[in-house]
Order: sequence, then structure tokens, then C-alpha cells
Amino acid sequence: MWQRPGSGQPLPVFGPTVTPDLGLVRLDVGQLYTVPGSAWVVARTTDTTVPAGKLFAGRLADLGTTRLRWQRLATEADKVVDIALQDNSLYVMTQAGAPRRKVVRIDLNKPMALASQRARTCLYRPPAARG
Repeated sequence: MWQRPGSGQPLPVFGPTVTPDLGLVRLDVGQLYTVPGSAWVVARTTDTTVPAGKLFAGRLADLGTTRLRWQRLATEADKVVDIALQDNSLYVMTQAGAPRRKVVRIDLNKPMALASQRARTCLYRPPAARG
């Protein structure tokens, strides 16, 4: 649910029955992320049994209107375990191809699927385990 300050009733803006074209299933639990200074809203889902889920982004100004177009950024296969939104960048911690995790930056002005972005921009990968 989303409610703009000073507006009337909260509006449903994301979920299996509200955004059926995104391919969400009944068990997908969604969270919306916004931060001051960012023009974006990020939606992250999980089925609550594993941390990895789907990841979408859209323009915050369009939230609650018919203009909003969610851009799919990741699926369960991308193994997203944490995110941080800052300005026009989304920092994604993933375990895909990195058992000890790595951080990837997605430019939300030029969004592309995480699988494509991951090959281009790895910001941090911990050193291999010793032993």
C-alpha cells in the first residue's frame, strides 16, 4: 500500500493482484524501498523461505499512477541478498557466481537485468577463503 502525504486513501501499487503483468505469484511478499534524494522506488520480493527473490525499479513520481512502468532488474536466479538505493544507483549484494557474495551497482537511468550488469560492474568481491 502507498499513501502520499496529505492524500486520501492508501493505494495498492505492487503485488500479484495489482501488477499481474510482472509474473508475481501468490507467495511473493513485496517490499518497497525509497530514500530521500532518489527519484526511484525499488520493489523487492521474496517467498519468505529464501532471501533471494525478484527485483524491480520504477520512477517514484509515477508510483500510484497508471504511468508507473516497473523495470525487472533481477530474478531468483540472481540470488540477491541485500540492496541499497542511493540517488540513481542501486547497489545489489548477490551470491550468484560468488559464494562469498559480491556487490554490483545498477545505474537506474539505464537499467538492465542484473545478469547483464553483473558482468560489467563488480564493486566488491571478498578474497577467497583460506584453508
